[in-house]
Amino acid sequence: MRNFINIRELAGRTKIGVRRLRYIFDNKILPDEAWEIFSDEPGTPRSFDEQTGISIAAAAYLLEAGLPRELVRKLMYAAWESFYSYDNKFSLSFLMQDALEKSKKSILEFGDASHIRLISSRKTSDWYWFEGKFRIDENYAPKVVIQVHIDKIRKSVCPEQ
Repeated sequence: MRNFINIRELAGRTKIGVRRLRYIFDNKILPDEAWEIFSDEPGTPRSFDEQTGISIAAAAYLLEAGLPRELVRKLMYAAWESFYSYDNKFSLSFLMQDALEKSKKSILEFGDASHIRLISSRKTSDWYWFEGKFRIDENYAPKVVIQVHIDKIRKSVCPEQ
């Protein structure tokens, strides 16, 4: 059974201001396909599932860490694309699903703003290049890595899990 929360509940659970969370929606920091909004009428708080809440919170934390909006958008679009790449050669989509739902350890890493991988309690994925067509980059060694601790964000968004 899926649990739904609204933007005010997400703000309370994550300690991120409602205004910052609305900024994610209003500036399309996540692709439209990345969330399921169940109420978007004027005067009614936006409601969404907890997995969507995790994505929104991750984007907000990246912005609060000082990353520029366009970079956060680029990274979140890459994360979304990796999540929905169900081609069998992309192990990342299954690891991401596991991370959003139950994995004890789940860290999403972005290398040099051009590569992505996921570290979970089960496995560490390869580095995937996301500039253009998604593909494994076997010889890649990042110079700068940005980590998003999905496990910690999930605990604040979904405290009962």
